[in-house]
Amino acid sequence: MTNDIELTAYAATLEINTKEPVRGADWEKGLVKFFDLLAKLCREKPVLAIGHIKGFLQLDDQAGSCYFSTTGSSRGTATKGKLSGTASHGKLDFNVLVYGIDKGSVEQITNIAVQALEEDLQADCQVLTLVNPAKQ
Repeated sequence: MTNDIELTAYAATLEINTKEPVRGADWEKGLVKFFDLLAKLCREKPVLAIGHIKGFLQLDDQAGSCYFSTTGSSRGTATKGKLSGTASHGKLDFNVLVYGIDKGSVEQITNIAVQALEEDLQADCQVLTLVNPAKQ
């Protein structure tokens, strides 16, 4: 492996507003699919390695919070936390750390995964990018 392969660090906040209140279990299912899809799409690129893809979801209406984490392995996305009741708004802070994929490709992958999440949760999502790679 060459020494000039750089880490792409992408971090963002995703504001999620559903059309109707969604049960906590359905939020979790939708977000697991979101993170699994991010990892799958990264693996389809000429990625050298997925460092880590993770995020923290906080739901309104005291419906709980959950941490999501994957390295793209066959085990899929792990979760830790409790989502209960229903909520129509959530805030997801997440990051993608990969070697061998540029920032533009990570943003495209994120947009595809966000569109799938919007369909799964019947939601409108807004991505607010927080951190870009050091070299743009």
